[in-house]
Amino acid sequence: MLQNYLRVAIDNMLANKLRAILAILGITIGIASVIAVFAFGEGYRKKIEQEIRKFGSDIFWINPQPLSSNHSGTPSEQNFSDEALFTDKDLNALTTFGTSIKALAPVSQSSAIFQLRLKEFHGLLMATNEHYQRVRHVEMTSGRFMSAMEVALRRRVCVLEYIPSLQRELVGCNDGKPFIRINNVRFEIIGMAKKLSTAFGANELNLFYIPISTAQELGFVQKIQTLYAQVSENDLEKAMRQAGSILKSRMSGQEKFEVSNVKMLYETEKELTTTAIWVTAAIATVSLIVGGIGIMNILMMSVTERTREIGIRRACGAKRCDIQYQFLVESAFLTTTGGVLGVVLGILTSYIVGQIVKIPIYISIPSVAVSIISSTTIGLGFGLYPAFKAVNVPPTEAIRHE
Repeated sequence: MLQNYLRVAIDNMLANKLRAILAILGITIGIASVIAVFAFGEGYRKKIEQEIRKFGSDIFWINPQPLSSNHSGTPSEQNFSDEALFTDKDLNALTTFGTSIKALAPVSQSSAIFQLRLKEFHGLLMATNEHYQRVRHVEMTSGRFMSAMEVALRRRVCVLEYIPSLQRELVGCNDGKPFIRINNVRFEIIGMAKKLSTAFGANELNLFYIPISTAQELGFVQKIQTLYAQVSENDLEKAMRQAGSILKSRMSGQEKFEVSNVKMLYETEKELTTTAIWVTAAIATVSLIVGGIGIMNILMMSVTERTREIGIRRACGAKRCDIQYQFLVESAFLTTTGGVLGVVLGILTSYIVGQIVKIPIYISIPSVAVSIISSTTIGLGFGLYPAFKAVNVPPTEAIRHE
């Protein structure tokens, strides 16, 4: 029986190709929009999750309360007042009394001008200590990271983040040990590190690592902006509470800092991303409703045009439910066809746009299944009224209809 309904639906669609295309178009665009939204949303969420996991599940950081109310992002992406920054005494207190902390890396950042072979580069000066490599998982492409002795003796050594243009400049740059000038002060280049990723992708700035003790001596930085700590995963919560208590006792009981970890950062970003996905999907759903209304209007026209056919079928013994089923199947067939085309269009659009703008995408089977089921449901829902109208026409009047 269903096969007969489908055959009649296909025949009617082929007989009115332009009308069928216009009816399907709204559903196709709506489904394609929903697929694309979820593809980009899920892809971006997975990228964030992947980047955050690189940060390390055994890491937490402490930074002063930011000037702005926007607490999202890693510590290096926030701004703090100078009065709220940490001191070397705070660092020493955490090192001495933080029994759960395995490694502690202070960080202070400042923009600087770098000179190499008479060429100037603008970048970000990262003043830290020897533990930063371990805590932030810095990988070296050549050379080595700074040592504890170099930090203690305030050596003027520098580790460059890998940049192709700098790499070319370094080839045969100096006789003997290569050097670079930072704010017109000469530093020996001891290594080159891989480009470090943040929780939201690669850092676009050129990074240069020098000992924080050297930076303080030269006046590049004064206080500590952020403290990164590495602990055992099982001791993470304990170490965070311990560090908070130590700093709070040094600040006369005032909590002028924030202690965060990767899990907290991920949960915040996940919540924001999920909200954005659903809001955008809700907007895209409007086109589905518009498409459903278009299907209903076209079926209403079809009922009027096929009134005589309906009357003849009723006179030949067709039941009311047979007429209803026929129009419901036609409506569902149109919207399902539009849904399938929308899924294909959404996937193709997502891949093409993703390649152009370098945004990751993720197509999930459940989202595809839900989209097709939704399109079929819309067809059934908006096909109900035309189907009931079709069976309410008296057969005798329907036969005489011209």
